[in-house]
Amino acid sequence: MPAEVSKQKLPLSTSRDAPRFTHTQPSEVRRFIRKMESLFKAAGINDDEERKERVTEYVDAETDSEWRGLDSFSDGSSWETFVKEVQSSYPEAISEEGSVAMLDKICKEHARLSQNDTEEIHALVRKFRAEAKKLTGVLGNRALVEKFTKCFTPAFRELILAQALQKYGHYSDVNRKRHKDDRFDLKEVINIVAILVDSGTSFRSEETIKERGPGMIKVKQEADLETEGRLANLQDGVMALGKEMSSLRGFMQTMNNEWKAKSQTPVQGGLQNRIGVPAQTLQTMQFQGNSNTAAGINCYHCWELGHRTNDCGYLKTQLQEGKLILFEGRPRLPSGDPIPRSPPNVPPKERVNTIMDPKAAAFYGWVEEPLVTMPSIATYVQAVPKEKEDLEKKIEELQNLVSSLITTRSQVYEKGTQQQKQEGF
Repeated sequence: MPAEVSKQKLPLSTSRDAPRFTHTQPSEVRRFIRKMESLFKAAGINDDEERKERVTEYVDAETDSEWRGLDSFSDGSSWETFVKEVQSSYPEAISEEGSVAMLDKICKEHARLSQNDTEEIHALVRKFRAEAKKLTGVLGNRALVEKFTKCFTPAFRELILAQALQKYGHYSDVNRKRHKDDRFDLKEVINIVAILVDSGTSFRSEETIKERGPGMIKVKQEADLETEGRLANLQDGVMALGKEMSSLRGFMQTMNNEWKAKSQTPVQGGLQNRIGVPAQTLQTMQFQGNSNTAAGINCYHCWELGHRTNDCGYLKTQLQEGKLILFEGRPRLPSGDPIPRSPPNVPPKERVNTIMDPKAAAFYGWVEEPLVTMPSIATYVQAVPKEKEDLEKKIEELQNLVSSLITTRSQVYEKGTQQQKQEGF
């Protein structure tokens, strides 16, 4: 009868306030067992076998089958042995003793946080503080602070340390006396992070009064949190722009390499490719039309005797100089137009040379056509410097502003240090 009464004191496994454990939440196993032990104690259930049997009522079917398969469940082992075997079966369970691996996992899940990541920073603080409390005897304060601050971006980390220095003072102060490699306590750093995140960049520090020996020294802080926040944001902006500039430089280098490779192409191929005709070498070019079969017939291009048009040296020279191009086997002007037929008493080679003179072209009524070329890589490369100049200008402005802010902060610190020396501290 007493046993039945004690059992009735336990909540029904189906009730809303009854503890529950499922295999899908292995990290909750320690917390679940603690709750069950509290209920067993309140109900007066001290028998080990009864505890093992009753605890399975509050787990899902899969977990019930797994726990009953443990050796300590049916071999008469104590409740403590059974609990130890259960907990060792769940490496995901949060250890009450703490774990460096779990701390590293927390830092990995919350990495490179900026001041604007409010929710994620609060989650990091909750998890890190709980795990760090368990590791106080394992890891020193310095290691914990280093791990915690590495979860933030470099700019935000510098801001945190700067504000910690402003709020709590130098590590060598009389009222602190900390080691130079262990300047701040973890609680102090977490407090600064909470202030920065919750108040944002609008939080301003007031004039602080610090005790230094027998006297009192008032140190007016000229740099406030708003300025430090702007400094952090600007440093992040400089880093982002630096990455963009690096990408742009890579693009420009690629364009320049392609442009140089194209500029080294033989002249014949470059001229022929202006209008996209099939590649032909000047030594094997053939012209359509009437061919000179008799050795005494003159060249139709230069009107000289002793050679044919396709062997004319003047024609080859004008092709190489870009004054003519080949189009469907015929020599044409760079615009693609045929060589003018007037004046009729001048050979074609002279008409080509004359048409390059604007005055002569106007006299004969020839329209001067610009050289038709396909857009080259150089055309696009020349368009890049404008964007490059804009980015470099922005970076220079940001760097100047960052430099001025850092200088202001350094001057404030030096001013306070000099005042301390004057007072003899």
